Amino acid sequence: MEISKKLTEVADLTSRADPSITVLLTGPEERRDEGALALRSLAPWLPGWSILILPSDSGDIRRSQARQRNERLVLISAALTLIAAGAILSGRMVARELEIAREKADFAANVSHELRSPITQIRVKGEALQLGLIDDEEEAREHYDAIVREAERLTRLVNNVLDFAAIERGAKSYTLRPGDLGEAVRAAVETARYSAETRKLEMQLDLPDSLPVVRFDPEAIAQVMQNLISNAAKYGDKGGWIGVSAWAVPDGVEVRVSDRGIGIPAKDVPRVFDRFYRSGDSETRRRKGTGIGLTIVKYIMEAHGGAVRVASVPGEGTTFTIHFPTGPSATSPKERQHGQTSVR
Repeated sequence: MEISKKLTEVADLTSRADPSITVLLTGPEERRDEGALALRSLAPWLPGWSILILPSDSGDIRRSQARQRNERLVLISAALTLIAAGAILSGRMVARELEIAREKADFAANVSHELRSPITQIRVKGEALQLGLIDDEEEAREHYDAIVREAERLTRLVNNVLDFAAIERGAKSYTLRPGDLGEAVRAAVETARYSAETRKLEMQLDLPDSLPVVRFDPEAIAQVMQNLISNAAKYGDKGGWIGVSAWAVPDGVEVRVSDRGIGIPAKDVPRVFDRFYRSGDSETRRRKGTGIGLTIVKYIMEAHGGAVRVASVPGEGTTFTIHFPTGPSATSPKERQHGQTSVR
């Protein structure tokens, strides 16, 4: 057949032009090699005939097949890795969402409990006075003092919740100005002293005659001190001790609040400043709290360009240290000219 003869000649020429392949013209009765690189049917011009392209070396076929197999294995492995990674990530995200939901539920329950306690005390003491059940003047004064004390406690709790909400929204700001940190610490201790004494807690204040001037927001630092002292009182034993001290360091001023209470388990120390976090330790759980007080302390100190750190020994007590930098480390030149700084 003239056409097939011509095609055979073309195939031979192609094979000689590229030694790595062999081009064959196969008829209806000829076997088609499975190792072919390409197969092209010549129908309808030559029914049953095909052009077959083969590697010249049979080893090329094996290498080609091995390469294709390896490529498939790589793709399958990559796909399985992505599926596994996605499953693990999804599992972790679900676990974290469940943990956050549990923490928020605990927070709501703890806030409700913390609100109920001072409200109950205020109502009981107030009704006793209103109904004339207290005849003794000294006892009446104690009731009035208790009402004021519980109202202050309620105010601190509400302020913490509101400030925490503002922090979460990124809407909380502070105005820093030069001031006497020693006086701010002294005022906070005096505010907390009466409450500590009712729990038979000894409070010790150790301040030097003077401290370097630092920049701070008085209300915010009062809140920091109240939260730290309240925390020390909560986790301290009745009849225990709370120590507050301050001193100058080369790069600033540090204030320390210590107690001789139950301490913090080592595994919980890295997370004490996390929002909503409360130790799973049974003794800690027994002492109610909102889980946001220390979070607020950390936020305020970082807004002041400072820091807070904690050291604790279970069964012996805990010490929180807050650091205030001296100098213009946290302010711009323009802000320093005006003597105060607003920060978030």
